[in-house]
Amino acid sequence: MKRLMSPALTLQQYADLLSLWRSSWAPLEQAVMQYPVTATNAALRPAARVGLIDDDLGYLRAHGAQITSAESPEPRHQPPPPSSEGMRWFGLAYTLTGSLLGGAVIRKHLERQLGLSGGRGMTFFAGAGAAAAGGLLAAEWRQWLHAADAVLQSAPEQQTAINAANEAFAYLAACFSEDLDR
Repeated sequence: MKRLMSPALTLQQYADLLSLWRSSWAPLEQAVMQYPVTATNAALRPAARVGLIDDDLGYLRAHGAQITSAESPEPRHQPPPPSSEGMRWFGLAYTLTGSLLGGAVIRKHLERQLGLSGGRGMTFFAGAGAAAAGGLLAAEWRQWLHAADAVLQSAPEQQTAINAANEAFAYLAACFSEDLDR
């Protein structure tokens, strides 16, 4: 993460980091998206964002970044497994949804450092839909947490979701500290 937030970040370095980011993000997002949409989880289902990374890489390529392959490298770590257990799903979805909060900070840095604007080249960090204008707002995040609390009512359900979120955070931290900060 240090390289991504560096005051010396170049457009090419950002494109390289975003390609690595895709390789780590895609398996985690796939694990969440494999879970069936139900009346219980429909409002909590995070938006698919791998396509946003692909759009960003296309934009960066059109503006001079050298991107050697449409396919990103294989991640060095195994993502948390897809789960048929709903409470685990909430933990993984929590991680993906909450990442938009940090994405707002990264988006602002990219605007300042690389001169990107209007979300172009950084839609992954800005998110999609209503959140695209300013990232996930605190009120939207509180609504998400409130909806999750309505589903995760027992201590064992909550602990299962927490464990899955911790697995997802550990996976992303391992991927990003090794791949993005080398």
